[in-house]
Amino acid sequence: MAKHDVYFQVPSAEIKNKDVVIKIWRDGAVHGDVKISRGGIEWRPKGKSKNSIHIGWARFDDLMKAEAQG
Repeated sequence: MAKHDVYFQVPSAEIKNKDVVIKIWRDGAVHGDVKISRGGIEWRPKGKSKNSIHIGWARFDDLMKAEAQG
């Protein structure tokens, strides 16, 4: 099973013009980034910034609720 390491820095203020980026590591190598902004959340796989997946907050809420229901 892959080992995942997650490191993050959170600004101590409301997210306005600077997004929060969380690097995700898998088995000691960068796996991708999660970017959190006022507009939503985005997954950017390593080296594939053109293939980013952006989800607005309402859609993210729907997805998480659906996942919780199994």
